[in-house]
This record gives sequence, structure tokens and C-alpha cells, in this order.
Amino acid sequence: MKRGFLAAKFVAAFFVAISLCAAPARSNPGCSLSDIGQAAKDTFNNIPLSCSPQVADPAFYPVLAYVIALLQAPQGNDFCNAAEQANASASKVGTILKNLPGGDSPALSPVIDELNSDSAAASSALDVVVCACKTAEWKGPGALGGDFVSCVTDALCSVDDWLHDNVWSGFSDCGSDTPPTQPALINCRPDPKYQDASGYWDWDWSKPFVGNANNCDAGPGFGADNGYNCQGSFCISATTPGYSGGNSNYCFCPPVMQTWDQYGDDNGNCIGYLSCHCPDGSQALSDSGAGAYICMCPSGSPVSADKTCPPPPPKCEPSCPAGLLSTISNQQTCSYSCDCPAGLTKVGDVCVTPCTDASQVMLAGGACCAASQSTSCGTCCPDGMKPDAHGDSCVSATPPVNKIPAPAQAPKKT
Repeated sequence: MKRGFLAAKFVAAFFVAISLCAAPARSNPGCSLSDIGQAAKDTFNNIPLSCSPQVADPAFYPVLAYVIALLQAPQGNDFCNAAEQANASASKVGTILKNLPGGDSPALSPVIDELNSDSAAASSALDVVVCACKTAEWKGPGALGGDFVSCVTDALCSVDDWLHDNVWSGFSDCGSDTPPTQPALINCRPDPKYQDASGYWDWDWSKPFVGNANNCDAGPGFGADNGYNCQGSFCISATTPGYSGGNSNYCFCPPVMQTWDQYGDDNGNCIGYLSCHCPDGSQALSDSGAGAYICMCPSGSPVSADKTCPPPPPKCEPSCPAGLLSTISNQQTCSYSCDCPAGLTKVGDVCVTPCTDASQVMLAGGACCAASQSTSCGTCCPDGMKPDAHGDSCVSATPPVNKIPAPAQAPKKT
């Protein structure tokens, strides 16, 4: 690849950028790179918008990673079907989750404990599980609709037509006998550039990429000479199928994973391309599915939009009385509650078994007492006694015997 060719390539790539943004598509008027970008944002929504509150919950990500792996087995679909039913109960879902392979993982314990609790946290925990299932069931970029691919094709056609009419008649146009190649959706996460055993950089041509031959002096911010253009999470090679040496690849890559890179050999040949990977110091939540496009920091929180890891939350060490379980609701502020294990009721700072007799009430000390025998001060009057008229203390249940005074006797006459 000669320098003169690269210079011509830069000019052509510049025209490509203009035509992608401005030229109308022939068969689908108004279908431009921006439209494709919006279509990508609408199509590739790996975390449902309805799950935004759950995304902010640190417990969401361990559950999501587990469910993504679980869906590789038959019981994964059964579990998510059970969790997503309208009448699903938190305790039932918690029991199923705990008995699944790997359900005893310490990372899942907080959610399972909340699912099996009688507190309001159970409902929130169920929402976390449901959203993890919805996200894990995302099929990835391969599940594209026909309209989306058609829009990409039309956008590329508009590029070819413009170059054919304004730059060089050698470019094929959409009305010719050799129309542009159908654009190819690829997985751009595998990086074609690698270091060989001797430490030299080399290029693996067997791996498809989003990019193009470019100026070796180019860098981020040089427009189309980067080799590709991105709109949101959608990136497309900055070239046309009819142009020698180019490709029409496009891929899904969230902005936090988008990194410009360049490969050049000793002959001055250069390729500007999209390197789609998690920022240094972070890693993908999973190897496949939606988790492959979610970058996690060592702290367990997702990478910020500026590609940095947020500072770790302050150390939170809940202190609950013996027998009570701590539930952290906000790691940043260390907000937590102390609750009883499933099946027990909290009385003060003590967990006790609820009264089995519905006619009894539980006193402050955890004892059960008939409602008619309980004083307002929390005392259970023993047999033979009952609360007084004010309910403050116990008095004898046997009413006192009223003695009738003897009638006054008239004085005796003497």
C-alpha cells in the first residue's frame, strides 16, 4: 500500500463521511448513518429501560452473571420463566434459585436472603432477578431485523452513488450490474492486532474488523481517516463495498468499549480500526450475551461513561445484634437494616417464633399471651388475674365478696 494510495484513500474516506451524513438513500429516503445509529440504539438495548432502578443495585450484576451462565443449561429457561410470571412469589423464586447448581454462591446470598424475607426487600430482590433474566435473554447483535440491514444497505448505496457521480465513474453504483456487497454484521470484540512470540505486532487477517486503510499519521479526531464512524453503539467502516481494499463491516460496540487503534507494517501500510474492548482495569461481565458488553470494575460496579472506574464505596460493616441478618440497601451511604431470618419475627432486637394461636399477641419479651390477659405495659396476667380497668396492671379475677352489714338493733327497754 503506497503513500499516494493512502492520500487518495484519505480523500475518498472524507467523501464517504460526508455522504453518509448528508446523501439521501435511494430506496429508503432519509436512511442515513444517524438513522442507522438510532436504529442500533433502539435494537441493541441490552439492559431494558424498565430495569434502570435495578441497574443501580450492586446486587444486580452478580445475579446477571449467574443467570447468563445458567441459561446455557435447560434449567435456566425454566427458572426465568418461573421468575417472570405475573404471580411469581419472591420466596418461591428464592427457593428455586438456592437449589439450582451454583445457587449456594456467596455472591447470591444477599439476594436469596431478601427473597426469603418477609420485608419489603423481598419485592425489590424479585425485581432484580426478573431484570437479570430479561437482560440475560438478550440475543445480541445477531438478532437483527430486516429493516435494520436494509437501512445499512441503503446508506452504503448512497455512498457508492455519490462517489460514482462526483469522484470517479469506476465506483459501482446501486443501479449497476454489480451492486455493492451486502454489509456484513460482525463481532468486533476479537482484536486482529496481536503480538507474536518475539514481541512484534502482527495482524490476523482471518478476523473481520470495522475499519479501513488510512493515513499512518492519523489518530483519534481525524474524522473518517480513523477508518470507521460510530453512532451510539453502532460502528461502520468508513468506506464502500465497491472501493478497492475496503470493507462494509459494521458491528455493535457500546461507547465505553470503543477505542481507536491502528496497525502499520514496515512497508508503510496502515489500517485504522475499531478496537472494541473494556477499558484497562476492567473486564466484561461474561464471555457471551449481554454481559460481554457490560464492563465491570474490580469493585463490582460498572465502568462509568467516561471509561473510568468510580471510586470504591466506603467500607460498610453493618453491626446487627446476634441472631439478626444485615441487609445493605445503599453501599455508598452504608444504609442497612437488621432483619430476622425467614420464619421468625422481630421483637425489639430479638428474633422469636410468631404466635401460632391467632387469639394471642406477642409481648415485648417475645412471649405469647391471650389478648384478654395482656396489660398495656406488656405483662401477661397469670391465671386467676386479669388487667385492671385501665389495663395497666393485673388484679384478681375473682370479684371481692361484699358483706351485708347487720341491721342496727333498737336499744333494749329496761
